[in-house]
Parts: sequence; C-alpha cells; structure tokens
Amino acid sequence: MTTFSYPLYAGGAASAVWCWLIGGASALCLAYSIAELASAYPTSGAMYFTLKYLCPEKYVPVIAWVDGTPT
Repeated sequence: MTTFSYPLYAGGAASAVWCWLIGGASALCLAYSIAELASAYPTSGAMYFTLKYLCPEKYVPVIAWVDGTPT
C-alpha cells in the first residue's frame, strides 16, 4: 500500500488497478514456477534438500537456518 500513490499520480485509478492485476499475476507465475522446481525434489528433509540445489552454495547454511526457524 505504500506504493499505491505512484500509479494514481502517473495514470489515475485505472492505472492503479492494472498495476495490481499485472503485478499479482506476475507474482503468481513466479510462485507457480518455484513450486514446480521445489516439487521436483521430493525427499525426506524436503526444504533443506531443495535449498541445497536451488541456492548458491555459499548461502545454503544461512538460508537453511532461516527456513528452519519457527515464526
């Protein structure tokens, strides 16, 4: 919501609606792509095993730690 004013200034209400629709559709496509990649590695320890192959080698321990911490 903090960036909602930019499309209103640039093109009005219609531009704000199209920005949300296009941005939402793009985010959904990205989520589906990542889900498809992650489903290709179904094993025990699922996310840790997946992170091993999807993250840069240098960042695997940190990202696995962030992934495993409870919210």
